[in-house]
Amino acid sequence: CNSVSRTIVIEPGQWTIAKTLVFPAGYVVTCDGSTELDLVQGAALLSYSPLQFRGSVAAPIVIPSHAAPWT
Repeated sequence: CNSVSRTIVIEPGQWTIAKTLVFPAGYVVTCDGSTELDLVQGAALLSYSPLQFRGSVAAPIVIPSHAAPWT
């Protein structure tokens, strides 16, 4: 998070997210290719800011959920 440029950058890599992430208003959230955000335990992404997700066929952005199915 950079409060001067008002950007939040999701770095490339594999990330497990176990709690809901809330991006506040007034920022730009960026994510480039080669990124996996695995949402587990009911986690979600909630953004009050614009999202700039830029993946490609060669370097996709993948957002799976490997959580156990709800019963």
